[in-house]
Amino acid sequence: MKLIFNKKGIKIEERKKNKKTRVHKGESLLLLPDNYVVLDVETTDFDYFYGEIIEICAKKYVDHTFESEFKTLIQPKQSIPSHITEKTGITDEMVFNQPQFEDVAADLMNFIGDSILIGHYVHFDVNFLYDNLLRCDYVLNNDMVDTLRLSRIFIKDIENHKLKTLCEKFNLPMPTHRAEPDVIATKYLYDLIRNMHQDNPNTLESFINHRRNRISKKSKSQTINLNMIESELDPNEIDKTNPFYNKNVSFTGRMEFLTKREAAQIVANLGGKTQNNVTRSTNFLVLGDLEYQQKQYGDKSSKHRKAEQLQKDGFDIEIITEITFLEMIDEEMLNV
Repeated sequence: MKLIFNKKGIKIEERKKNKKTRVHKGESLLLLPDNYVVLDVETTDFDYFYGEIIEICAKKYVDHTFESEFKTLIQPKQSIPSHITEKTGITDEMVFNQPQFEDVAADLMNFIGDSILIGHYVHFDVNFLYDNLLRCDYVLNNDMVDTLRLSRIFIKDIENHKLKTLCEKFNLPMPTHRAEPDVIATKYLYDLIRNMHQDNPNTLESFINHRRNRISKKSKSQTINLNMIESELDPNEIDKTNPFYNKNVSFTGRMEFLTKREAAQIVANLGGKTQNNVTRSTNFLVLGDLEYQQKQYGDKSSKHRKAEQLQKDGFDIEIITEITFLEMIDEEMLNV
């Protein structure tokens, strides 16, 4: 296994066979399209490799006007975890007679067509859909626009850029952790950002030019061995729109692709902070080898259990695996 930095973040030259890269996945665009599909999925887990889709909503807009929709509950193969039911309100009884994903895959692909996909942290939704559609012999290669990414560019004076926080600040319809309300909230947020762009058209262009200049400087050294990155990057070189900027990250379990020191250095170079323990201020808990965790602790580590409890208590913490951590960096750092 070899890890390197390059101008698009982290690349893994070799991965375990069951850790496939989404080679046909579309591009993340810094555009404000007129025609698009706004989508959201609800899942049984935050991680793509262990979670299942339990609800999909997609609404198609032409010239920003609603045209049609696709929405359904999905019956997963496993029971819905209690904390997901508490979060979404979706129960095993609600999905019992609903179609499984493979039953709706063709209709979903026909509905989406070649539309640009819009979502709030849209990579989460697209990655789940990509993996599930691939198992049904479909390839999801649509380009995407992320309102989370756009909001970080246009909206600065705010505690965080969660959809709920943004909707509260601007009196938009509130998301509820159900697919359709979250799609509606995302559409309102997208319209708000479009209006901000009309008022300040140079904001997006200036951001794109800044990123291009930064990438051009880095391209003099196309790849840097991870072991060479020992010092903090210049603050002006940090992409403040990356998901780990100004965030607290904790790690638990044995890492498969990185040492914890290497992972902590990545977080630091992204403007984040690594914590030794999970606290109320933790934003991400990154899980190491889950099989090792089960052997070592019998079930879940104390950090893992505490993070799940904090989630139930309403704190802003995401639980992700190491491979998801790496994919987030690869997808979010320098996609222009």
